[in-house]
Amino acid sequence: MLQDSTDAADLTQEVFVKVFRGIGGFHGESSLRTWIYRIALREASNQRRWWMRHKMQEVPIDQEIGNGSCGTPVILRDTLVDPGESPYEVAAHEETRRIVEQALRQVPEPYRTTLICAILKALFTKKWRRCKE
Repeated sequence: MLQDSTDAADLTQEVFVKVFRGIGGFHGESSLRTWIYRIALREASNQRRWWMRHKMQEVPIDQEIGNGSCGTPVILRDTLVDPGESPYEVAAHEETRRIVEQALRQVPEPYRTTLICAILKALFTKKWRRCKE
């Protein structure tokens, strides 16, 4: 009834949950096997109906959804990507900043200013070279 083995596994799990929850309502009018079979058929039918309803609403992730500012096509996948840092990266940068600031506080004042100026010069030079390339 189901084509995909992962869907079948999900359905099996769902059937067993329904059997577990509904075992108190089983009156014995039919065999337990028949009762479980009917639950499985009903769940498979429900899943198939749900899939048919929602399949029409699917949009491929590589679909073009319009044109960008330069006339280049905009793809849905590109709009879903968050260009910002992940929470892990934010935490890592914050920890690094805290450690560097703590280490700089231990350097005596005239050397600290010289060190900070040298670091800033190196950063600006590196960015300038990237822009130049």
